Amino acid sequence: MSIVTQETGTLHASAQAASVITAATPTFMVIFTWLLLKERLTKVKLLPLTLATLGVLAIVGVNVQGSGLGMLLLVIAALTWALMSVLVKLINPHYSVLQVTTIDADIAVGCLTPHVLSHWATTFGHYTGSSACRSAVPFCTSV
Repeated sequence: MSIVTQETGTLHASAQAASVITAATPTFMVIFTWLLLKERLTKVKLLPLTLATLGVLAIVGVNVQGSGLGMLLLVIAALTWALMSVLVKLINPHYSVLQVTTIDADIAVGCLTPHVLSHWATTFGHYTGSSACRSAVPFCTSV
């Protein structure tokens, strides 16, 4: 869900808006770990988040443009990615990182490939690369 909302949000907003909103993902992660895992908010966690956010705003700026729908989708993408990153910590520790990543990738390919293929003409119809590249785009987007 996060990848689809990220790509669709960027399509309806702008890359600038996507970078600013996506930069908020670590902040959402800290909030979710505080709320769900009861981790303490410390200066060691808050200072780097503040500096990173200020750095993104200094480089990209605050005058982002895009549709309300695009902005909403980008916020949903940042929230869902942060939530997933926190919830994965609750998985039974007897599963290795490789097992969790493999299962996650399998689910992503299975769920996203039909979505990508159904939106092929509107999303990639303008792409003029080689046929090998055009064939790889749906798979790479799914992964």
